[in-house]
Amino acid sequence: MVSGFTKSKEGVAAYSKLGLPYPDEVFDELYEKWLQETSADDLSKYTQHKEKEVTMIKRIRTANGNEYLVYSFVHYRLDQALNVKHWWLPQIGKYPLPVPRYETTDITFGKQQRKIAEIISIEVGYSIPFTKKNVDKIKDIGLEYNGKVNYLVEISNGSKISIASYHDLAEGDFDELVHFGKIPTSKQREAWLESKGQEKDMEKLQAIQRLRENR
Repeated sequence: MVSGFTKSKEGVAAYSKLGLPYPDEVFDELYEKWLQETSADDLSKYTQHKEKEVTMIKRIRTANGNEYLVYSFVHYRLDQALNVKHWWLPQIGKYPLPVPRYETTDITFGKQQRKIAEIISIEVGYSIPFTKKNVDKIKDIGLEYNGKVNYLVEISNGSKISIASYHDLAEGDFDELVHFGKIPTSKQREAWLESKGQEKDMEKLQAIQRLRENR
């Protein structure tokens, strides 16, 4: 995986757009080998686990205000001796966007050729927009059978807040989830909105006071 990214068609396409091969790492190669050596046939005879079980769903809001979904899951399969094997795949829905540095080289007849000199950084792309339908699609993959699923929201500075339930994550207002960690009651919401209004009034008073002091 590239710096914490699970290999995906979106990541491969981002590199292909620059004319570069996707930089497979040991994790990617080992997972492909594991898939070849295992099978999901008759899995239910040997374990209560489903083939894929989601262990984390995260709702992310980026700096531009867009919201996306990222999830992790455990993949269960059987080896040739019918032992139950598993593989963890993190951060599905998140992929690398390579940022290149270009250089030019002289070619015949005074012409120059522009080419990539190096990849100077990796930005983050997201492939699953947040919608209730997309949250349900992730749920339909199969949730961890013991119910041990982490629900999170993440704000643009990377801070994460644990969310109480699937329903809260899917149905809640993002700002309310950040503040309460769940969908608040009507009384909680009213008190919070009132306090926000008071904070704004205080900020205005402080700004006016600063202007007066600077005159």
